[in-house]
Amino acid sequence: INTVIPPGNTGYVDSNAYPDASGAGNVAECKTDLTKAGYPSGITLNYEYPNDSTNTRLFEAIQASLATCGITLKGIGEPGSSFFTDIGDSPENAKAGTWDLAQAAWFPDWYGNNGRTVVQALFQGPNCVINTVNYGCYNSATVNSDITSAETAETVGQAGDFWHSADQTIMSDAAIVPIISQSFASIASKRIRSEE
Repeated sequence: INTVIPPGNTGYVDSNAYPDASGAGNVAECKTDLTKAGYPSGITLNYEYPNDSTNTRLFEAIQASLATCGITLKGIGEPGSSFFTDIGDSPENAKAGTWDLAQAAWFPDWYGNNGRTVVQALFQGPNCVINTVNYGCYNSATVNSDITSAETAETVGQAGDFWHSADQTIMSDAAIVPIISQSFASIASKRIRSEE
């Protein structure tokens, strides 16, 4: 996946802010960028992830992929019950050397006009409270404006345009690296009705 908003959600547009020829990455460019950043011999980063079977396999794949260009990931597997608290922004968890990258997961609470269940939850600023789901305390005036405009839009289509604009800004800022989109079954009884 190459976008903040996953497929099937309002504002999703199939796009890629960082394309390459084959989808396999660009090792030479990665090494060049590391050298420009002052790490010509590579860098080691602490990488926190939920240590269940799916997330462990994802971590191992990411670790192997990044190793080819000189990025070494030191895995810190955490039980799911404490992982999301540990990557929250409480002061004791945000100290230098605790973790550098984290493999968080998020899925929308509902589908349809749902940008606020993804974009707003994960990226709206400026408030950065303890244990927020805005894990990096991201704050962009452009994204905040797009969120406000999407929430007050008169049609779902108009809202989708603002959600997509926010998605593009977030990806341009490289606030996250989206990895996969998972589908979750949502089961509801025939007795549940919309009041719309």
